[in-house]
Amino acid sequence: MDYEASGGREIFLSFEDDKETLFGLLRMRVQTKSIAALRQEFNGNLALIRELHIFGPEVPLSEQKPEAAQHKGLGKALLQEAERIADEEFQAQQMVVLSGTGAKEYYRSEFGYSSQGDYMVKELKP
Repeated sequence: MDYEASGGREIFLSFEDDKETLFGLLRMRVQTKSIAALRQEFNGNLALIRELHIFGPEVPLSEQKPEAAQHKGLGKALLQEAERIADEEFQAQQMVVLSGTGAKEYYRSEFGYSSQGDYMVKELKP
């Protein structure tokens, strides 16, 4: 699902089963107007991941639980699809993630993001 809003486009991605049980979601804003109010480095066409969440009981990284949605690759698939959409459909130059402190290392080590203040950032275009 996506829609126009305030100089950009809001995009909602999700994983659901055939009974419409929601397992995970990603909310992304593709911004075509400058948002230098966030940080001066963020100019031009960029995508901002506002939320990435996998639902269900919390599972430690070192464990696997067959009945749990966590650690099954759903978040990775949502993030990769968001990066693809931002790059191919909107020609975004950067992906910016609003990330909690505990998730920053995940974005850095698994996906090549770097920390810029409160945000994790990845260049989509060389």
